[in-house]
Amino acid sequence: MEGICVKSPAAWTSRAMLSPDKPADCILVVDDNPESLYHLGGILLDVGYEVEFAGDGLSALEWISLKRFDSILLDVRMPVMNGFEVSSHIRRSSLNRETPVIFLTAYNDLGRITGNSGMAGSDYITKPFRKRELLARLRTKVNEGKAGRNFRLYLEEIEASNLYIKQSLEYAVYIQNAIMKSFGEQQESLPEHFILSVPRDIISGDFHCFYRNRGKLTTVIMDCTGHGVPGALMSILGVTLCNEIVLNENITSPDEILNCLKGKLLRSLGEGRSPELIRDGMEGAVITIDESTGLLQYAGSYNPLLIVRHGELKEIRGDRIPIGYSDVSRPFSLYELQLEKGDMVYLFTDDYADQFGGERNKKYMISRLRDYVTSISTFSVEKQKESLLNNYMAWKGIREQTDDVLVLGLRF
Repeated sequence: MEGICVKSPAAWTSRAMLSPDKPADCILVVDDNPESLYHLGGILLDVGYEVEFAGDGLSALEWISLKRFDSILLDVRMPVMNGFEVSSHIRRSSLNRETPVIFLTAYNDLGRITGNSGMAGSDYITKPFRKRELLARLRTKVNEGKAGRNFRLYLEEIEASNLYIKQSLEYAVYIQNAIMKSFGEQQESLPEHFILSVPRDIISGDFHCFYRNRGKLTTVIMDCTGHGVPGALMSILGVTLCNEIVLNENITSPDEILNCLKGKLLRSLGEGRSPELIRDGMEGAVITIDESTGLLQYAGSYNPLLIVRHGELKEIRGDRIPIGYSDVSRPFSLYELQLEKGDMVYLFTDDYADQFGGERNKKYMISRLRDYVTSISTFSVEKQKESLLNNYMAWKGIREQTDDVLVLGLRF
């Protein structure tokens, strides 16, 4: 056979004629018997395989360190290094650890092959073998190897893509937080407070803002339509509009802030569209506290205000009007309440109460949240945040998080 030198089996090399459009599958044949190599090579070359030869285990190891094969035909009984030892090295190689191996063996070696867990994924053909069986087994193993390799590459591509998306979202969180802080009040200058934020998808569609204007502290907490990237983009628009309303237009009354926010949001989203087609929006609450008198003003879109004083809870419910398109055209209501020193004020978006969990996989519910914040209201704000987070995670358990979570507590 052209291309085979019977006097130097360790260096035998022969290649099939390759199609310019589709490279042939490459098979490594390892056998210390030149006649077996010649016979196997002829069969494989005749059906279009590309073939490399190795006359012993050491030559085979040289090949597997240099080139990836689609399958390896490996004789079991060889001097110096037998087929099992070669196979063990193959499984540790960088190029061919996943390459399927077909052992060429005598009947008395079958027990060692079938009983060896390290031979998982391998196959065997007993000598003397039949050409049709050899080609059928080889074709099956080549296809299995390709499918496994393609699947692994596919998983690696997904993993790389997911890592890129995760890193992008984590950086987007940094930008989102920077935007919320850039125009707001510095955390160090605020009264005792905590902010519990648990995004569902790394980046949150909930946002909060603090402003101090003419002796009044304004706090905004909002839940935007959706979560993840769409919700986060909506939150950046929301922060921008709130900054414009409070800082540029000097509006501090919570009801007026919500009315202005609704109008600006509809104009921003609705250019060239009918208002009834706008389904994006927000829900949330705004409070303004006169720091000298303790007078609290509140307005809410669905989201309530909770105040705990000496172990007693008071709730003020917001209007059932979205910050977005609605059939309801009336303005938001304004509520006023006189705070006392030590009062705990709570604002929150709806997912904490809407989260499914517990033994019966039910919603947590606002009634349970009322009771819980009342029970922890005397704790330090840091301890309250920790307790609320632990309580939420225990309730949720292994279930999927429903939406972004945001809870804000402030002690007057």
